[in-house]
Amino acid sequence: MKAATIVVASLAAVAHALDVKLSGINYNPRKGADWEPFKARCKSVDEVRADLKTLSAITSNIRLYSMNDCNQMEIVIPAAKEAGLTIWAGMWIGKDGANFENEKTKLASLIDKKLIDNSVVGLHVGSEAVYRKDLTAKQAIAYLEEVKALVVKAGLTFPVTIADIGDTYIWNPDLAAAVDIIAINQFPFWEGRAVDGAIEFMAERLAPLVNLAKENNKKIVIGETGWATAGKAKAAGEASPENAAAWLNDFHIYATEQNWPYYYFTSFDTPWKHNADDPESEAEVENHFGLFDAVTHQLKPAYANLKVQKRSVITNDADTTKPTTTPLNVTPEPVVDGTTDATPAPAATDKAGTPVTTSAPSSGSDGSTSTTAAPDATTSTSVPTTTDDNSTTSVPATPAGNSTTSVPTTNAAGTMSMSTVVGLTIMATFVATTFGM
Repeated sequence: MKAATIVVASLAAVAHALDVKLSGINYNPRKGADWEPFKARCKSVDEVRADLKTLSAITSNIRLYSMNDCNQMEIVIPAAKEAGLTIWAGMWIGKDGANFENEKTKLASLIDKKLIDNSVVGLHVGSEAVYRKDLTAKQAIAYLEEVKALVVKAGLTFPVTIADIGDTYIWNPDLAAAVDIIAINQFPFWEGRAVDGAIEFMAERLAPLVNLAKENNKKIVIGETGWATAGKAKAAGEASPENAAAWLNDFHIYATEQNWPYYYFTSFDTPWKHNADDPESEAEVENHFGLFDAVTHQLKPAYANLKVQKRSVITNDADTTKPTTTPLNVTPEPVVDGTTDATPAPAATDKAGTPVTTSAPSSGSDGSTSTTAAPDATTSTSVPTTTDDNSTTSVPATPAGNSTTSVPTTNAAGTMSMSTVVGLTIMATFVATTFGM
C-alpha cells in the first residue's frame, strides 16, 4: 500500500531545513566513478567545505567509509571541525587483504598527524564485509583486534566496531562480544517492505539483536538506514518522495525512543552511480537516497516539508515484540511550482558501482571503490524473523480475525460481547451433552 503523505510544515513554500535535528548522516566525498581521474572522481576541499556547511543545518555528526578513498580523512576532518561536525570514521575492507593493510597504514599515519584523535566519536572496521562474504566473522574479529590495539596504544578512547547488517550479528554472536558497540545497517526498503508498517517490521527483526546486546552489555548504533525517493529495483520497496519522508519520520522517532544514535543514509544523491544498461538495478535506485539534491544542494521538498509526528506504537519487549499501527493523521503534500525532487542523472554511467541488496545497501556503494560485489539478492530469503505465536496477552500484530480463537472478544466496558457469550454457552452445552457432565 502506498503510504499516505505525512503532515507538512507549510503549504505555501518549501522550507530549507528539516523539522528535526538528525542524530547523524553518512557522507561521501565522491562525485565520480572509479575509472575517472582524481579531480573528476573526488570532491575538492572547497566542495567538501560547502557540503559540510550544508549538512551542519540538519545534524552535528557525519560518518565516513574509508581512510584512503579520495583522501577523504585528510580533507574531511579539518572541514568537519570547521563546520562544527564530529566524525565517525570508517575503514573500507574487501576480499583483498592488502586493502586492509593499506587502510590500517593510513589510520596509523592519521593518528601520528593528530588528525584522528579523541574528537573522533567512533570507528568501524569494515562495512558489511561479512554479509558480502568478503570476510568470515573470525577474520573480521581479527582485523578488529589489530585496529583496536593500534587505537589503544595511541591513547585513543573512542569505540571500535564492525558495521554489518543485523542478521550478521545475530548469526555470529561472537561479533557482539568482540566489538565496543554493535553497529548495524538495516533497510526495510531493501527487504521489499511497504513503508506503512516498515518500522514495526524493523522492530521485530531487531528483537533478537536487542537481546544479544543486553546479554553482552553493549549499546547499539545504527550505521545506515534510509529510503529512496525515486527509481525502481526488483524486490525493493516503493521508492517515492512521500515514502522516503515517511520512513525518515518513523525511524527518527523510533531510534530516539530506543536511545539509539544513528547515521542516516545518505547526505546527497549520487547520480554518478547511474546505470543506463539496467534501469531497475539496485545501483540505479541508490542514486536517490540523498536527502539533498546533488546539483542544487537543496533539501528535497518532501523532507523540507516534513513535520515529524508519531504514527506507530511499538511494544519493544525484545522477546515478544508486538507492533501496532495507529491511524494516520495526514494532509496532502503540496506541489511546489510543479517541480519534482528526482535528480536528473548524467549521461555517464557508473557500471562498476557496487550494487546494494535486499537486506541493506552496501556501504561500499556510498564510500568505496568497486573492489567487492554484493551477494545475490536471494540471500535475504533465508533471513529468520521472530514470531509471537505463543503470546495471547498483548496486542497482536496479526489481523483481528486471527486472534479470536485464543482471546475472547470484549466490548468497550471490558465485558464479553453477546456473540462471545452465546458461543461459550453453546460450547458448554455440547460438552455437557457429549460427556454427561
